[in-house]
Amino acid sequence: MKVTNRYNLPGPVVRACEYDAHGFRLGDITITELVKPPQMLQLERTHDHEIEEDVSERVKMMIGTAVHEYLMRFAKGADVLSEERLRTLVNGWTVTGKFDVYDALMLDGGRLCDYKYTSIYAVMKGGRADWEAQLNLYAELLRRNGFGVRELFVVPLLYDWRADDTEERADYPPAPSYLHPVPLWLDADAASYLELRVRLHQQARQHLIWPPCSPDERWERGEAWAVVKYGKKRATAVFGPEAPRGGGQEEASAMAEDVGKARVEHRPGQSVRCARFCHIGRETGFCKQWGLERAYQAAREQQATSA
Repeated sequence: MKVTNRYNLPGPVVRACEYDAHGFRLGDITITELVKPPQMLQLERTHDHEIEEDVSERVKMMIGTAVHEYLMRFAKGADVLSEERLRTLVNGWTVTGKFDVYDALMLDGGRLCDYKYTSIYAVMKGGRADWEAQLNLYAELLRRNGFGVRELFVVPLLYDWRADDTEERADYPPAPSYLHPVPLWLDADAASYLELRVRLHQQARQHLIWPPCSPDERWERGEAWAVVKYGKKRATAVFGPEAPRGGGQEEASAMAEDVGKARVEHRPGQSVRCARFCHIGRETGFCKQWGLERAYQAAREQQATSA
């Protein structure tokens, strides 16, 4: 990948953003790569030399890496394993993984925690599905190396947490960092999932065959209608199939009329990962699925405008 510097940021910032903490790896695939959609990972590998990303777009990743490495300074102890790289053999491939913190204080199994420098949105959506898959694959890797696992947690480090919002929304995270529980799968289910992911990625790498990215993998967000008071930036209420209150455009319009001095904003549905977080998604020629989705969205918008 080519890293650009459109805003002429200082050299130390550029070098820090170019640094890849996961750049050196042993084995055929990592746990982090396994939970990625096979299509996404293979297209990234194929077009790596054609992809550009600006330093300014990598700052959050750089801060997340810096936070991880700082926390690792304080993770060493007699009953704590941190940043240990383990491996296992699956269907002829060596799978490796380096977890954040494994606390072995409990006799019937340890507590596995993973730090996530992330946003409120990610946590309020219940935690992304790939977090659950990633931690359960780490747990399976630990078990295959002789360590029991009893509990799984994400430790979110929320860069946009606001104390005032804890009083307004019942589902708002209670603190800028806390223990966010992750379901622990049955051992057999985790083992089966590990083997399935390896087979999918082997087909993608060796035979260029992969399934399309699923709605969950695309972080698909349905359309919604927001009621916003004039002079305010934040919505008073949001209606839509995925909103807690449900409803749609009619309900939003009725509320806007009741509230008065409010407007209804239509928020089109979007595949958030494709549009904002997938390097391949920025170049529609690389990903046919994303190209077709964008063409479909453009057609719908044109139809709505002309109606």
